[in-house]
Amino acid sequence: MAYEVYSDNAPLNRQEDSEIRLKAKAAALKALELDNNLVEAYAVLAETKIDNWDFSGAENDYKRAIELNPNFATAHQWYSELLERLGRYDEALFEIKRAYELDPFSRAVNLNLGLRYWTLRRNDEAMAQFKKLIETEPTHPLPYSFLAIMCAEKGMYEESIELRCKGEVLLNIETAESCEQKIADFRQVLKTRGATGFWGKTLEYDLKYYERGIGSAVAVAGNYAQLGEKERAFEWLEKAFAEHDNAITYLKIDTAFDNVKSDPRFQDLLRRIGLPQ
Repeated sequence: MAYEVYSDNAPLNRQEDSEIRLKAKAAALKALELDNNLVEAYAVLAETKIDNWDFSGAENDYKRAIELNPNFATAHQWYSELLERLGRYDEALFEIKRAYELDPFSRAVNLNLGLRYWTLRRNDEAMAQFKKLIETEPTHPLPYSFLAIMCAEKGMYEESIELRCKGEVLLNIETAESCEQKIADFRQVLKTRGATGFWGKTLEYDLKYYERGIGSAVAVAGNYAQLGEKERAFEWLEKAFAEHDNAITYLKIDTAFDNVKSDPRFQDLLRRIGLPQ
């Protein structure tokens, strides 16, 4: 489980992330050879199947883990993430609430509770949940990152970049000094170009992160979608598909693509990934 959790919470480049996930799979399979009833191993194996877009296989492994130990909060949490990817939102909320009942102090569970609210467009509850997590876990980078995205959706661009920078410093993607410059850059483009400037500058930074190996092609595609550059958005989505980018498994629920989801190419991409259309 350590390998799996580490891959989701560290600023790994694409090569490192791939290697860690392979180690997680090997460890889970070895554990099941030794004991075919290890709950943690089934949960990790399910995660590795998601990496390979085997969603039905992953669901079977989560169900097996929960059958073996109904009180294992992480299995409920991870299962809720899969259900959300598949668009089964009510089931996803049920599973994360069950995880919360079992482990109300888990920062991963609390984060995912906020994410389930967000997907259901219960934005006030989602933002409150992220803020609560920041209060209790101020060094956890991910609630800053997700709250930043929500602020950008609401047009709160200065708040968004400040929150994003806090998360990036905690992830060691940026330093405090480089983030000061980044915030200054964003404030300047916001004055001159407004929302278009914000998304253009976000694209510029995400392209740099991608070139460094720590960014996602899906993030770049999302910026192009926000800018109304549909062709470039699909070009980068195809790149993410070719790279088997793990972020693309969240494509169905990614709000960055709301203005292109009616395009037949988007539905075709969901089909090729194995996600419901």
